[in-house]
Amino acid sequence: MEEGKVIRNAGLLTIVGALIGIGTGIARAADASIPSVGSVSLAEILTVVASVSLFFGAFGLLRSGAAGNSSAAKAGYVLVFVGLTVALIYEVSLVLQAQPSELPGIVAGLLVGLGMLTVGRVTLQAGIWPGWRRFAPLIAGSYPLVMVFAYPLITSIPAIAEIGSQRLDQGLTAIWFLCWLPLGMALWSEPDREEQVQPRTAG
Repeated sequence: MEEGKVIRNAGLLTIVGALIGIGTGIARAADASIPSVGSVSLAEILTVVASVSLFFGAFGLLRSGAAGNSSAAKAGYVLVFVGLTVALIYEVSLVLQAQPSELPGIVAGLLVGLGMLTVGRVTLQAGIWPGWRRFAPLIAGSYPLVMVFAYPLITSIPAIAEIGSQRLDQGLTAIWFLCWLPLGMALWSEPDREEQVQPRTAG
């Protein structure tokens, strides 16, 4: 399959997954009635599906070469894929009703955030992606690290505290997937490789 099409398909899957994650997070934050499949909440299943889609986003970014081939980019990708794997295991454990500690989810978010910020910085320096697309990896990586500092401040606001920590966390989960949406769109707009080659002008 042509390389540009592979990257666009990865972007499309990322977009679909991000939208599923956004919608599910908003529905759970609004305390909407969501059906179950047996003893498992459909919302938890959809969150796992959305989490899987983030792998396509990271894979598409890697295949695009937008961050170049530096050691910093490679280290960033390692952090991203390790973090996404830990996050997926955590989400699956929730579906299986294993009642895991929240620590793996927090660690996963920090790994993904640090990795995407590293890849995002290298992407900016490489200048391979034009315009707004070059900022997409930074947007995807900014949320976890921002929330480390912002979460205590948010929960200290009385009006927000009344919502309840569980509903608040689901709303923040929707924002997490929202931050991946620009990356999916950036990958989806990847041109064919031949379109990237600018013809030489005579003279």
